Amino acid sequence: MEHRSTVTGYSWYVLAILTLAQTCHGMDRAVIGLVLKPIGDEFNLSGQQLGLLAGLAYGLPFALAAIPFGYAVDRTNRKVLLSCALTAWSGATAACAAATGYWSLLLGRASVGVAEAGGSPTGMSILSDYFGTDRRATAIGIWYLSAGIGFAIAFFAGGMIVEAYGWRWTFVLAGVPGLLLAPLLLLTLREPKRGQMDKAEPELNTSLWPRLKELMSRPGIAYGVAAITCIATGIYGMSTWLATFLVQSRRMPLAEAGTTVAIAYGLLGSIGGLGAGWGLTGSMPAVVASILPERH
Repeated sequence: MEHRSTVTGYSWYVLAILTLAQTCHGMDRAVIGLVLKPIGDEFNLSGQQLGLLAGLAYGLPFALAAIPFGYAVDRTNRKVLLSCALTAWSGATAACAAATGYWSLLLGRASVGVAEAGGSPTGMSILSDYFGTDRRATAIGIWYLSAGIGFAIAFFAGGMIVEAYGWRWTFVLAGVPGLLLAPLLLLTLREPKRGQMDKAEPELNTSLWPRLKELMSRPGIAYGVAAITCIATGIYGMSTWLATFLVQSRRMPLAEAGTTVAIAYGLLGSIGGLGAGWGLTGSMPAVVASILPERH
């Protein structure tokens, strides 16, 4: 069921605001990868401790908080939820500047992870109620540009900020945009009617555990989760340590290393996300359908 006529100028405004919010998400998540070396030098941290700061300290709380946030997205005012999450993760990022040692910084990164778990499910849910199936993939493709843009900003601008003012100011300046954007999001976004862009479906059991059991009983979902986990491990592991590697092994200035990583991962990675969205909206589904066997 298509709803092309209901996609208005305001829908594109919503997309722009949500993309900016998700850009803050990507920037605040990625900034730790740029400042590992100066943090390690100041606090005399081992590679293992830095790895925990950049990875598990953020990733585990993020994963654990994702399901409760998804549950809340289905039952609460989404624009309020997103503005609160945006304020929380941006504030936690800025607060990392006040860290006095390893454990306080660990707590700060865990707080960022918990709050950022609310960003993606909330944003995608709102987008789905502003864009019909004919344009939804394109909208989501544009929205996914935010991950690469946020990463690129964190590494490009952050490298120069670290060299000029130190790693603490890098955290502060990474958190400020989200703190400024959150009130704008809260005051100007209208909470859409749920499901207004999709045809009505039979009422389902909305209890959390039965839905989770139903979801994970589908082999395709389980395999997809496993595959994405493996992909993310490689991508984020490499992107987190690449700037530090270039500084230590190639003797690059931090600003130059940040620019290199920003182009390689941020700029070029964004192109793939946008292209995939357009492909899914256009001829790509027909190509995929012609390859896959028919289901009976």
